[in-house]
Amino acid sequence: MKRGWIAACVPLALAACQARVPLTETAMPPVTGAAQEWAAAVSACDVPRIVRLYDPEAVMWDTGSRTLLDNPAAIRQHYERLCAAPGGAGRIALGDQRPRVLGAVAVNSGTYTIAPARAGEPAFAARFSFAYRLGVDGWRIVNHHASAFPPPLAPR
Repeated sequence: MKRGWIAACVPLALAACQARVPLTETAMPPVTGAAQEWAAAVSACDVPRIVRLYDPEAVMWDTGSRTLLDNPAAIRQHYERLCAAPGGAGRIALGDQRPRVLGAVAVNSGTYTIAPARAGEPAFAARFSFAYRLGVDGWRIVNHHASAFPPPLAPR
């Protein structure tokens, strides 16, 4: 009985200890760097470079997507269409980010603004959450969700 109780508690104790490990500043820059690389690649409409930032098993809900993009070909087609539009993807400027590194997985949530390439069009503000998997070649996006900022709430 005692052995069974110990066997059941040890994994829980280890998980609790791991959850309390503080996130170090040295672990965070590569994650924010991965977000910066995404913003630069999309701003340049460099589709091959963009697609390399995604894990082969990545899924993507983008602000303009009506379906979940769940394979490299669908993600590539999304960016090809975006970049073929007049003015391309525009210029992406990242805002606040909240990266959290959890071993070989990281999550980064934040904001970005797209400044359109064509004059006179309004900027587009969005929020994002990226989940990354650490591989031999760095952080790769495994989950991409972005959505437009909702309009401000009316005063009560």
